[in-house]
Amino acid sequence: MLSRFSGQQPSGFPMVVFFVPFVCLSLSACAPKEKISWSGDKDLILQSLDNVSQSQNLSQSNMTLLNQRMLKLERTVSKQESTVASLKATLKQEKMKQFQWQIVQEQENNKNKHDVSLKKSIATITKVPVASSVPTISLAKKLKKIEKDIQEVSAVATRDGIISKKTKEKDLYTSAYLSLKSGRYDEAILSFKDLLEQFPKGELIDQAYYWLGESFLSKGNMDQAIKSFSTLIQTYPKSAKYQPSFIKLAMAYKEKGRMGDAKAVLQRLIDEYPDSRSADHARIQLASLNHTDQQ
Repeated sequence: MLSRFSGQQPSGFPMVVFFVPFVCLSLSACAPKEKISWSGDKDLILQSLDNVSQSQNLSQSNMTLLNQRMLKLERTVSKQESTVASLKATLKQEKMKQFQWQIVQEQENNKNKHDVSLKKSIATITKVPVASSVPTISLAKKLKKIEKDIQEVSAVATRDGIISKKTKEKDLYTSAYLSLKSGRYDEAILSFKDLLEQFPKGELIDQAYYWLGESFLSKGNMDQAIKSFSTLIQTYPKSAKYQPSFIKLAMAYKEKGRMGDAKAVLQRLIDEYPDSRSADHARIQLASLNHTDQQ
């Protein structure tokens, strides 16, 4: 039997049988043990994207409504200005007529009563009516009514201007606030700065400073955040954001490594409003800073 196969080459089949299982085992050992999947975070991510989309749609809706209001107010103001101009022109004409009438009356009073022919000539030229007191009284009433109409139109225009200003301030504030809450900090900063520039004495000025500081804080710009919160504390002590500004200012100082300033701000809040919730929060923050220093 050995002589039967002595003239043949050895077969490679046994080597193949050994090699294939070895490769399979090697590949299975290199394969990842756990399957990577994002299904666990998918709902959260989709919900976040939906929230951002809703915020953007709301911002766009607010801007569209603002543009419509502004266009309507511009039309109203233009119409009122036209009415005022018309009334002023009418008043000017009536005053001119009154002035001419007074000249005629003065000429009538100064004429020579004894010169009958001159009296007839003047009467013929000027065509003075017999009942001269009637048109004078009627003209005075008409002028008075025109002046009253002008005052009413001016009052309406002024009132509409004030309402328009307040509406614009509120809409700009809302847009900036939505940008902040949507995480669009650069856009929020620009909008709050625009509000502060356009309405330096507006009703929402203190709120604008607070949220501007919050925007800078979220961006990591601590210098500007400190500036915004400090301005609010120094300028608007009666603001609802006065006490919270101390907490935010202390946070900004802490991030800058200015622990002494942070402690001083928190202590000031505690001294000024010892029984407030903000003071309780300040005590917790102050204790945390002291504990950090002791370590």
